[in-house]
Amino acid sequence: MSSVVIIAVLNDKWRWLVVEPGQVWPQRFPFTIKNAIVTGDAVSANGPHLFFSHYFLQKASMSTQFDQVSVVKKANIFFDGKCVSHSVFFADGTKKTVGVIFPSSLKFNTSTPEIMEIISGKCRVRLANQAQWTTYESGQSFNVAGETYFDIETLETLDYICHFG
Repeated sequence: MSSVVIIAVLNDKWRWLVVEPGQVWPQRFPFTIKNAIVTGDAVSANGPHLFFSHYFLQKASMSTQFDQVSVVKKANIFFDGKCVSHSVFFADGTKKTVGVIFPSSLKFNTSTPEIMEIISGKCRVRLANQAQWTTYESGQSFNVAGETYFDIETLETLDYICHFG
């Protein structure tokens, strides 16, 4: 079977993602596909689209830690200590940073695409070339393209995970 569109309610918002059957969702979506229903109107010229509801998703353990990783001991310190993080490397070569941003207004440049996952705290973000600020808080995330920048105003001390690539 080809890839399918998964539709689910996550954090009271509709989310969708294209995945393969049986594939574990990326960590920012803490669910594993368990079952599906194909409805007549869910079939398109591109093949069947499966509709998943919370009844057919098994929530994976929302761990507060990463297991079997390598952590760089030396901290990454930016903006005179307003942002401090540690690099975490996974067995598959994936890199993430786990950090904190203290209340401040900062501009970050990106070299690769990033997903900023907010663990706790609250911030406002303005992506490159946009006038509008968007507020994010615990349990939410935002995407940033590579070779660009974003402005962030932390309204509360922010714990975050930055997913690269």
